[in-house]
Amino acid sequence: MGDMVIGVDPSLRRTGLAAVEPRGDAAPRILELRVLRGELPRRAGLARRTARLSELRGGLRAFLDAWPPSLAAVEGYAFHPTASRGHAIAEWGGVLRLELADRGIPFFLVPPPSLRLYASGVGGGRRAPKDLVGHANSLLGAEIPGREDDLADALFLAAIAAGWDDGAAHRAGSAAALRERGAL
Repeated sequence: MGDMVIGVDPSLRRTGLAAVEPRGDAAPRILELRVLRGELPRRAGLARRTARLSELRGGLRAFLDAWPPSLAAVEGYAFHPTASRGHAIAEWGGVLRLELADRGIPFFLVPPPSLRLYASGVGGGRRAPKDLVGHANSLLGAEIPGREDDLADALFLAAIAAGWDDGAAHRAGSAAALRERGAL
């Protein structure tokens, strides 16, 4: 493991992965952006759900083999407890965390509202700007195409793991401010 850190935006259909190299006060250097794409029908049976978890785990393992990090930031759950996919996303979250733990990779969870506040400066129940992809592209020097929100989220998670505060440690959404409030 080196100085590389990763961000993971877990989802059953589109898991975003970002590997970056911290560069102190400068924006982290982007090493890899990847999306694990796949389908899981709403009423998928146990065999299909298990197959999807295996696909996701395989994609995660390939990413971690190529980009072994020293730290990972993982977005926490963002579903209502009665949501129909709640169990399946929780299963994926468990597989993801277990893979990181088995490899000895320290990780921490970032609640979705904290990620939104860090990425956009907007929190407290207000909606974040719609174009977080454009914001990631301009702020972090990424070249994320179209509406790849999963990649933007993963990149902002990696930036949090890298400790990057875009020179604005005073703002409410900075990594330092979120840590002080216990939001990270």
